[in-house]
Amino acid sequence: MPETAEHYDVELDFSEADTGAPGPGETKRTCVATVSVFRDPADGLRPGLNHQSFYEFSRRLNTTALGMQICCDDVHIDQLRAEATALLAALGDGV
Repeated sequence: MPETAEHYDVELDFSEADTGAPGPGETKRTCVATVSVFRDPADGLRPGLNHQSFYEFSRRLNTTALGMQICCDDVHIDQLRAEATALLAALGDGV
């Protein structure tokens, strides 16, 4: 996220195969997550962070299989930058 207040919106997508047993009639299950970091232009460039996870079954998105959703508004920019840097470093080659 930039140091100065300006429009900003970045979305990162992650996925990995679920090692649990697939449901009846399913051949595979993938865990998918999206992380968005933004400054909301409709609200005075208020900084925010959103995370949403869901499952994809046998290459079909199943909208009833939502995982966790987290929305954080008015985040502290310096803390967000430090934590995002640490998360990306921990994920390493998985990004």
